[in-house]
Amino acid sequence: MAKSQRKAQSSAPMNWAVAIVIALFVGVIGGHYVWPASAATSGWAYNCPPPLPTLREWSSNHNCVMLAQHWLQYHGFYKGPGQTVDGIFGGGTYTAVRNFQAKKHLYVDGVIGPKTWTALTNTQY
Repeated sequence: MAKSQRKAQSSAPMNWAVAIVIALFVGVIGGHYVWPASAATSGWAYNCPPPLPTLREWSSNHNCVMLAQHWLQYHGFYKGPGQTVDGIFGGGTYTAVRNFQAKKHLYVDGVIGPKTWTALTNTQY
């Protein structure tokens, strides 16, 4: 086998590994869960991998609440004084979720269920 053939053959597995990591990162393989371009806001970074849980006011799943808060920031609904990404589903998060749901023509209840998660994690919506 020629040296150039061995080099091309040895780099093929690495190219596939890189392609898979990139695809996962941008959500191509991740189903309908598309994460923002920043690793800091991905579900895996918050230890909140799919399937995403239903969150309500005062939910105790702080990691997933932080993910939801970041998504609300991404869409412009969680900003301003008193609205920090803290993992607490309090009044600020509840109001932001209701405003997001109203703007996206979802049922407005302040609960982050499957339809709200889909809208939050959809960067094309």
